[in-house]
Amino acid sequence: MAAKPNFRFKQFSIWHDKCAMKVSTDGILLGAWAHITNDTKHVLDIGTGTGLLSLMVAQRLHNLADKKESSVLSIEPIQIDAIEINADAAAQAQFNFSKSPWASSFRVFNTDVLDWSHESDQNRDAVEQNYDLIICNPPYFSDSLIGDDVARNTARHNSGLPFSDLLVIAKQKLSPTGRFDLILPTTEAAVFLNLAEQAGFYKRALTYSKPTNKIKANRVLISLTLSYPTIKNTVNNGISKSNSSDKEALTNDVSEIITRDETGEYHPSFVSLCQAFYLKMPD
Repeated sequence: MAAKPNFRFKQFSIWHDKCAMKVSTDGILLGAWAHITNDTKHVLDIGTGTGLLSLMVAQRLHNLADKKESSVLSIEPIQIDAIEINADAAAQAQFNFSKSPWASSFRVFNTDVLDWSHESDQNRDAVEQNYDLIICNPPYFSDSLIGDDVARNTARHNSGLPFSDLLVIAKQKLSPTGRFDLILPTTEAAVFLNLAEQAGFYKRALTYSKPTNKIKANRVLISLTLSYPTIKNTVNNGISKSNSSDKEALTNDVSEIITRDETGEYHPSFVSLCQAFYLKMPD
């Protein structure tokens, strides 16, 4: 059965008929999970595809901004820069952005992110920007067979954007206190995290995603930072523990999310994370 040409969320819709990669649970998980605060103003979405991650983050950021006190006279605007190498996908992301309530928050760059820093002067302000949040649902297959669909191959295989190159870009563009958030299959996540440590990143949070409680986790949501964390231990029975000297403790913000329960319905952990987006999930 062919995928529907669009996917409706509570506050926006995603058209994905011209994109190799359609709306997926992976993308929805990352968009709902990505770490944002009131100070998150500049966001970079690497390989935006349909624009799903950018739109989810935009909804969350604008909802946060709406809750700020009206006495605030000047609030820095939210700016989300979305990079996409495929022309059809970039055009579709631009269309999805234009139909959203936050159209003015987005800029789309139809280019290879590896060439982005060499773009013309008209993009110089974006190229020189440091970002509070970088999000990416990266291509991850490296050894599987290549098919006939060129666009889908580019979206799924990391030959065009190896993990090492992605980390170089993120390190260059991330602000000193920013987060780099992404989702990967568990096997690829282990490889990526080893490379990230070598590149100078610290693990701030890991969430393991399981399709059901009876199936092993098949995805890992990862949040990295360039700053040495001083977060508290939330796993060891709620007892606070300083990370000032124990590097292994940097992975202590670890959690789990389950998509479906034993009846096939959405698990409470999934609902709690994603209910602001799915039409059929009550607020």
